[in-house]
Amino acid sequence: MCAHAALGYRSLDTAAGRQLTDANRSRPPAPVPPPRPADRRCAGAFGLALAGRLAYLSLFKTDEYTLLAEDNRVALRLIPPSRAVIYDRTGKPLALNRNAFRLTMIPEEAGDIDAALDRLAAIYPVTDEERLRIKRAAARQASFQPVEIAADLDWDAFSAISVRLPELPGIQPVQLFTRSYPEGAAFAHLLGYIGPPSEAQVEAADDPVFRAPGFAVGKGGIEQSLETRLRGTAGVAKVEVNARGRIIRDLERIDGKIPPPLTLTIDRDLQRFVQDRLAGESASVIVFDAPTGEILALAAVPGFDPNSFIGGISTAEWRALTGDERHPLLNKPVQGQYPPGSTFKMAVALAALEAGVPPEDSVVCTGRYQLGSHTFHCWRRRGHGRVDMASGIYSSCDTYFYATGRRIGADAIAAMARKLGLGETFDLPIPSQKSGLVPDAAWKRRRYNAAWQTGDTVNYAIGQGYLLTTPLQLGVMVARLASGLALQPHLVRDEARPPPAPLDLNPGHLAFVRNAMADVVNRGGGTARAARLQGGILMAGKTGTAQVRRITMAERRAGVRRNEDLPWKQRDHALFVCFAPVDQPRYACAVIVDHGGSGSKAAAPVARDIMNFLFARDSAALADAQAPDAPDAPESPL
Repeated sequence: MCAHAALGYRSLDTAAGRQLTDANRSRPPAPVPPPRPADRRCAGAFGLALAGRLAYLSLFKTDEYTLLAEDNRVALRLIPPSRAVIYDRTGKPLALNRNAFRLTMIPEEAGDIDAALDRLAAIYPVTDEERLRIKRAAARQASFQPVEIAADLDWDAFSAISVRLPELPGIQPVQLFTRSYPEGAAFAHLLGYIGPPSEAQVEAADDPVFRAPGFAVGKGGIEQSLETRLRGTAGVAKVEVNARGRIIRDLERIDGKIPPPLTLTIDRDLQRFVQDRLAGESASVIVFDAPTGEILALAAVPGFDPNSFIGGISTAEWRALTGDERHPLLNKPVQGQYPPGSTFKMAVALAALEAGVPPEDSVVCTGRYQLGSHTFHCWRRRGHGRVDMASGIYSSCDTYFYATGRRIGADAIAAMARKLGLGETFDLPIPSQKSGLVPDAAWKRRRYNAAWQTGDTVNYAIGQGYLLTTPLQLGVMVARLASGLALQPHLVRDEARPPPAPLDLNPGHLAFVRNAMADVVNRGGGTARAARLQGGILMAGKTGTAQVRRITMAERRAGVRRNEDLPWKQRDHALFVCFAPVDQPRYACAVIVDHGGSGSKAAAPVARDIMNFLFARDSAALADAQAPDAPDAPESPL
């Protein structure tokens, strides 16, 4: 009753009300009686309660409702983390962060995606391929999550879109940092690149930053292997939005943290020189600091530009890379597997010396080696005559090593190969290393359920047959031969490492093999005389030519076809391993030119030029360091 009186209503009987006529409705309303004292008291109580509630909300709930209002007005946007800068050993940048402009879309704000992209196309073109990618990405995630339209806008496009945002609901231009590789293809295989995470990575991480436009993870190389070391923490941007969620203005930006720089053992100028020297080839090179095992260059050609992958590579470019028979995406120094050919002969010689074979024992090479009904051929058809171990190395006589390998057996050869680093993967921040293959009788039994044959050993002794190595392993082998240490290769310069232990080999045997390798380059009859260095520096090396096809007896009778006359993929691989100077090794190097033919003609000149570059630069640096200081300028009389 109190409520009725306060509002000034009379109760009407519903049935009676339904019986009113139009004439009744036209009558003037009955006068409302003035409120009674009880009604006034009810109204006063109601007003007092309302005032009390307002006072309570104002005094005690201000913070709560201010926060709710702020949530409706302020939106938080994740800023993808920046990555650590990567430097070479001298502080030259290899991977940087640069300012970039991206374009994103929030599907629930954009509405019909095709219509939104049609509106955008008047300012910024979107290809059919990109349109399909955007629609697929939008279908895979929540409609309130942004989808990337373009990853690297130029300033003109960014500003043109920003000016016309009122016409583009759901479209958001974003400014952030992205990766930049100033050396391009020269370091592509070593560093890798960055790109959007896969859906599996997003699900496994369960981290909202993985879905943020512009977020990227390492793909290949050091970027992938050291992902957690290189990735920083995400930042947050506070922006003011209207009722539709459109950004009105930036309020605050809290940048994430960037990890400290990563310094590699790599020499940028050397790597760049190697890449230029190998231009036009399909090849790989690895250069070591021989006393320490630091990798100075790890190069492969052809390569690719990692900057192309940051914003998403086009289908045409991807097909060109994957369809190239020279495999530009393959990190050949660690993933390419090759028969080592004659570069393996030092391992066989050391195995023979350790087994007690006197180095002066000799065989007569007629160009052929008979094993039962099968004939094995020396690379020199007319033969080398009488050959001992030293001349067998510097003239690369196959017949000597056929006989010596058969004399000591496959197990002794395999044990020495492993001691020199073959068949091994190393603790390096490079994914997908291949281990190669150092076979023995037990392996063949497991793999083929067959016994090891003497013919297998004869092939083994010249670096053919089942044996496979990587350029990295060959580089480790020659660095260990040069230093006499069980070196472990490494790429990160600030890592603490224990000093390497000496190789468990007779030092006299190592010295003998080193001297024979020096004769390969510096003695008449050596197979790499054209690889001699400038400035009187003596280099030791070993050539290798690895067959990739079987030469039939009919072809031998008719004349073996020259490599130049064969299709490219049927030509022999060219190899060369070396170190210098001979008396105090400073650098060690391995070169493989895919299908390059002769190691002495295709691979040894590359190694020679690399060594000349290094020693010429060392000499220039020494001259600068020893130059007397310029005399002080005379004091001015003024």
